[in-house]
Amino acid sequence: MFTGNRVDAELSKAHGINAVNRRVPVIGPDKAILKARRKFITNFNIKSDTVKLMHLGSFNGSFTPISLMWFLDEVWPSFLKEFNNYKIELHIIGAAEPPADLLRRFDQPKVIYRGFVEDLWKEFINTFVLLIPGKISTGIRIRVPTAFSIMVPVIGNEISFRGMTDVVDGATALFAETDVDYTNAMKKFINSNIFYKSMCEELRETYNSNFSLESASEDIRKAIKTLI
Repeated sequence: MFTGNRVDAELSKAHGINAVNRRVPVIGPDKAILKARRKFITNFNIKSDTVKLMHLGSFNGSFTPISLMWFLDEVWPSFLKEFNNYKIELHIIGAAEPPADLLRRFDQPKVIYRGFVEDLWKEFINTFVLLIPGKISTGIRIRVPTAFSIMVPVIGNEISFRGMTDVVDGATALFAETDVDYTNAMKKFINSNIFYKSMCEELRETYNSNFSLESASEDIRKAIKTLI
């Protein structure tokens, strides 16, 4: 059995199942989409262009609604205050119907509720940062390696990256636990175009090495040898 969750692998082994923990593979964007993303990174002007932030996640279950309500209550007001000189927008994308109490929180300045979108890759092209606030641990978030594959930096609570040993704070993501942490993380990207671009490139390398189908195939090949 192959799993992306180390706890599941250890539990299975304890019951006599040959289990191998490996990273979650993701089919990344095609060449045209990746080229468009690179063009965006090269030409983006933080002072004049819209700073599009994305929150991505289905509203089924409890993780997304609880975490997003916390973010909109505790963090977003600080974003509006700290970055009022920029054309900042928060695009909320995800399938299923949000709970009523969450829907009410969407009625805030610069918050754009998009719901389900047909082509998520096109949404990623001009996204400045993906936000993944977290209050509940539910295993590996597939949206993280997906963002890595298209070179979109991620800011989120440490719990949102739990189980992903390849995600390193300050190198492949920025961890944040409070409104101050979140705004400070955004400032790192806004104040340094060099830092932003370098992390975008690092994310693609991390994806190629750890989350691509090619890397998954190699890991599985090696793992099978140990089981024979």
